[in-house]
Amino acid sequence: MPERRLDDDWEVMTAGIGAGAGGPPVDSSEEDDEFQYQMTYGSPFLPATQGGNPPVPEENRGVSPGVDYSRVNPDVRIPKNCKTAMEWGRTLVTLPKWKSFRVTYEGLVNQALSGDDAACHYLEWLTKTYGPKYLAGPVKTQGPDLAGYVLHVNVEFPQREEPVEFRRQLV
Repeated sequence: MPERRLDDDWEVMTAGIGAGAGGPPVDSSEEDDEFQYQMTYGSPFLPATQGGNPPVPEENRGVSPGVDYSRVNPDVRIPKNCKTAMEWGRTLVTLPKWKSFRVTYEGLVNQALSGDDAACHYLEWLTKTYGPKYLAGPVKTQGPDLAGYVLHVNVEFPQREEPVEFRRQLV
């Protein structure tokens, strides 16, 4: 059996990557000391820092409303295992309804503030239901913890002009 070389395998594995294959062109010139490859959105290899969320274009950064950490409610305590509200906001939501989205507390609140009715309605309900439980003392589950975060960052959800109704899907 002939010995296989990694270079040969690599050529076969990477054939078609780059221009014309649905991905960005790859500059393979030998002048570059570093190999840089920019992944397109939707690639299965998103950097962990993006958490599966689409990158925000430079011109749109800071345009949509977000959590304003200068408005925190000092009467709502930060959990003992968090140093700041920003750190608390980096907690990954693992509640069943939102787990598959791999979104953080801050990300979910920002989604609601940007006009996502489902996120807004859910966080309003969660805060009304579990907020008092968080305020009463230490909590053991994520529902009251997320409610506490929403109360602490003092979020004012956008008012909806029409009540959210069931959206029927016809066949």
